[in-house]
Amino acid sequence: MQRRSLIALAAGLALAGCFAAASTALADDAGACMNANGDERIDACTRVILSNKRGSSGDLAWAYRNRGLGWRSKGDDDRAIADFNEAIRIDPKLALAYLNRGWSWHLKHDDDRAIADFTASIKLDPKIALAYEDRAIAYYTRKDYDRALSDYNDATGLDPNYVDPYIGRGNIYRNRRDYDRAMSEYNEALKRNPNSTAAYVGRGNVSHDRKDNDRAIADYSDAIRIDPKYALAYANRGNVYSDKKDFDRALSDYNDAIRLDPNAASPYNGRGNIYYARKDPGRALSDYNDAIRLDPNYAIAYRNRGNVYRDRQDLDHAMSDFNDAIRLDPQYSAAYNSRGIVYYARKDFDRALADYNDAIRTDPRNAVATYNRGSYYFDRQDLDRALADFNEAIRIDPQYAPAYNNRGRLYARRKDNDRALADYNEAVRLDPRDSWVRNNRGLVYRDRQDYAHALSDFDEAIRLDPKNAKAIANRGIAYQGQGDNDRAVADLNEALRLDPTLGYARTALANIKPGSTASSTSPSSTSQPSASGPASSQAAANNSPSPSPSLRRVALIISNSNYAAYGVLPNPKHDGDLIASVLRGVGFQSVVVKSDLTRDQMLKTLQEFAALADNADWSVVYYSGHGVAYNGVNYMIPVDAKLAADRDIDIEAVDVGKLSSVMAGSSKLRLIVLDMCRSNPFVKQMRRTIASRGIGRGLAPPPEDDAGEYTAFAARDGQEALDGDGNNSPFAEALAKRLQMPNVDVRRVFDYVRDDVLKVTNRQQQPFTYGSLPPVDFFFVQR
Repeated sequence: MQRRSLIALAAGLALAGCFAAASTALADDAGACMNANGDERIDACTRVILSNKRGSSGDLAWAYRNRGLGWRSKGDDDRAIADFNEAIRIDPKLALAYLNRGWSWHLKHDDDRAIADFTASIKLDPKIALAYEDRAIAYYTRKDYDRALSDYNDATGLDPNYVDPYIGRGNIYRNRRDYDRAMSEYNEALKRNPNSTAAYVGRGNVSHDRKDNDRAIADYSDAIRIDPKYALAYANRGNVYSDKKDFDRALSDYNDAIRLDPNAASPYNGRGNIYYARKDPGRALSDYNDAIRLDPNYAIAYRNRGNVYRDRQDLDHAMSDFNDAIRLDPQYSAAYNSRGIVYYARKDFDRALADYNDAIRTDPRNAVATYNRGSYYFDRQDLDRALADFNEAIRIDPQYAPAYNNRGRLYARRKDNDRALADYNEAVRLDPRDSWVRNNRGLVYRDRQDYAHALSDFDEAIRLDPKNAKAIANRGIAYQGQGDNDRAVADLNEALRLDPTLGYARTALANIKPGSTASSTSPSSTSQPSASGPASSQAAANNSPSPSPSLRRVALIISNSNYAAYGVLPNPKHDGDLIASVLRGVGFQSVVVKSDLTRDQMLKTLQEFAALADNADWSVVYYSGHGVAYNGVNYMIPVDAKLAADRDIDIEAVDVGKLSSVMAGSSKLRLIVLDMCRSNPFVKQMRRTIASRGIGRGLAPPPEDDAGEYTAFAARDGQEALDGDGNNSPFAEALAKRLQMPNVDVRRVFDYVRDDVLKVTNRQQQPFTYGSLPPVDFFFVQR
């Protein structure tokens, strides 16, 4: 018999004894007031109360207390509390009335009052083990585990065979991830009561946490065997089946749990998760609503409902639900992660990062949040931090496929194709239905010119997601590499129909000339004909410049002129347009031109260009606008920057070092041209907050470049560039002229540019280059 029943029996016997000498009918009422349930108990206690209005106050207090138990059994805690109040008014020393009222307060989620009543009960009678246990439960609900543990210890000290405190202690140890102690406590409970369903459920919970799903199911099944009406055991077993993707069994268990206890919130939440996984958001939303209706403090259900709203692009409702989840449980790691995803979708990147950090702070083993933070860094070209987070996510959860996929993307960006392929293989093994993993692996195979494997992966990516426009475009480029231009054209046109913004698909399509063959096209080249082809002969006859053959060359031009805080800088827009025109003229397949970008727009542009550079032999970035050197690091200044203080530079400007990461995927030449050494109005008005950090005149020398990377400054480090008297700066004019020289290596091009600028500026401005290139020629124009 449970301890709660023993105390009820003792109280009832006391009441019955008071009426031993009374009439038989009254004695029967006293017995029913003690032993009956629901309405029968309430009616009997009411008759006892009415018959005893002038009798012993102690008898009357017991009758009110027992009627309160009757009300509570019907779920009417308000009336129960009213009767417990009356019992306490009549007999202020009735310890069990305080105990029972405290439990009703706990059921109403008022644990402050509950703890006060349990404490009063203990003060009146320190030997009631149940009072310590109930107070422990209230402390546990408040996550005050130290006090809860102390009360459970006192309860077992009073009665070593009392099972429930062992289970309570096990729950605390489980929440602290001290699984060995938790399992020991549940085993102690089962030793004392082999039919304790709660102990089996607790032990099943530990096995589930340890991902020992078979043992978890066995324990939950034992609990159900002992008590086929134990709703919680069905719900928890459903959770395990859900994790095992055995959705049919999970759904069956959740349905049984709801049938047995329609007022329990967690089975609705679990069933909602099944519908969500099955892409039935309507039913999922309905179940999450029911879970929240039944338990308005159910943080998990708010977070899950928020995920449905987020998927529907209803970001306002999603944000509201995630905020509620965090308000209800400030340590709820998954809610911070989900809210971070919404901030990211809204391009509020600083808040997104803050939420990912909070998710990891509250649960350092949250692999998803660690992965999301890594993806944040990856999108911002901070590849070292991204790699660290992807590695950590995989260490935490070696079965988490997305982390392998994004780490594979990172390795591919760095042209470490062996590692990229290994990660994609693992991601495919873990989640064979992910269309993007197949697409990404196909890109590695295509880069190796292993077209058979590439096409196989693109085919599978498209089968899994027939609207994956990028996979269709990538398959088209693979067909182009095989010389199957009919299929290439069909795929590229279909990709552009699905997503007209796919610039690289449009470029690839434009490079497929009518009648071209495999010898004149490849996925890493333009469709320029070979030297023996008729088009090439015609170009030679016209004596017009033609690009280096068999190279894919891309460029990004950013020119910032209209600064919100400091007015217009006249030349950058003209300079950017001039350089873009020249690069197109010498045969660059893609020249992306952007002007007057905010910081967020600059970062997005760099992210988009990185994908273009990944498939290129050459990549060129030309930036014209304001820049600043701060603490030895060069920054490009967006048009929305204010830079009121030096410490704002890291936040409001864009580190030039990001360009190296953006261009890292280009296989032969990575050229950075910075025409941003102009006299800087920001520096003159900027407040210095840290004296030791210098803001230099002009730019700082760049760090040592990787092989294949070359950097050109319009003015050498420490100098300022001149705008000149015309529409274009002296540097831009010289660069535009010299880029068109045939058969001149890029290093010699910038030698000529240097001499031209020195001459026209009377040696006031000296362009300068940095970097190391391999001992081969890089011609912008080749004849």
